[in-house]
Amino acid sequence: MKRIATIALVALAFTSCEKFVDVNTNPNTPTVTKANYVFSNALNNAGRIVAGGLHITGGHWTGYYAHSTSFTGGGQEKTYVFTNNDFNFFDGIYDNLADFQYVIDKAQADGVGHLIGPSMIMQAMVMQKLVDIYGNVPFTEALKGTAFTEPKYDDAATIYGSLMKMLTDGQAKVSAASFPISDPSDVFFNANKTRWMQLANTVKMRLIVRRSNVSGYTPGADLGTITADGVIAAPVFCNPGYLKTAGKLNPYYQNWGFNENDAPTGDFRKMNRVIVEWLKGSNDVFRLQRICSVKGLSDN
Repeated sequence: MKRIATIALVALAFTSCEKFVDVNTNPNTPTVTKANYVFSNALNNAGRIVAGGLHITGGHWTGYYAHSTSFTGGGQEKTYVFTNNDFNFFDGIYDNLADFQYVIDKAQADGVGHLIGPSMIMQAMVMQKLVDIYGNVPFTEALKGTAFTEPKYDDAATIYGSLMKMLTDGQAKVSAASFPISDPSDVFFNANKTRWMQLANTVKMRLIVRRSNVSGYTPGADLGTITADGVIAAPVFCNPGYLKTAGKLNPYYQNWGFNENDAPTGDFRKMNRVIVEWLKGSNDVFRLQRICSVKGLSDN
């Protein structure tokens, strides 16, 4: 009788312990999440990658921006003297690519299979940016988890060719998928199939230009994959909930544009003379007036 009672107490102890652990699991630190949640964040980060550091550094080196004479930072941008520790876009881009891969792998099971095609298109677009900057990068062995802890670097021209196929495959997924009328997780196009097809076509056109100097390349086959949907003809906005309120502004706009009270910020970077003269020559009145009103310049 005593032995039976002891066994019962042990069983009760294990049951209580299990319930105790369940009760104390922190719901704010989940180990898994929904594919559509990851998709929203990945789109937002992709927008920040394209319009953030890549845009600023490239803008300086192509003459779009110039440092204010009162700005003492940005030495690497000014002198072109930098090390492997400067301008690290590599890590952030691969993190973004991994998020889109998560959506590709999990979307169908989560009931949002229509996000697979757009995720493939975004992977191709973001990877194209990475190759533009670095040349040879990990591709075929990238995003494989622990299968390749030291992925090989693939040839840049070969990656461009593979991205064309990825875009075509992504368009096929978009075309075949049943899209909802709207989808708030799609902070680019709100589940507009045509716009996703157009974005893929636009990235294809970029890739054709990138490959134009590759020996033996002829664009005919790639041009033949451009669908009848056309290319992006209107701005692509990314708004996961930005508002004209302190703490909720678009970070790019807040850093380089204006705050919630329309006061200019980030004044240490200016449009250089070449761009200003180009705006004058093209009679770009809208942007010229905006620059003049903020800086207190004359219309001349």
